[in-house]
Amino acid sequence: MYSEESKEGEEDPKVAVLKRILGSLGVEVEALDHIRKEADEEKIKKKMKKGEEIRDG
Repeated sequence: MYSEESKEGEEDPKVAVLKRILGSLGVEVEALDHIRKEADEEKIKKKMKKGEEIRDG
């Protein structure tokens, strides 16, 4: 089982597979990088929100 977070500088194996599949379908790398960036930002927002709920609790 893969961990939910990859180490700094290492790409999650699931992301690498997805990039290969989408790349073979003609999706550009820049689009994939944009998707990854948005996903990372959303993940940070969720962690921050979760932290606020714990402090308020």
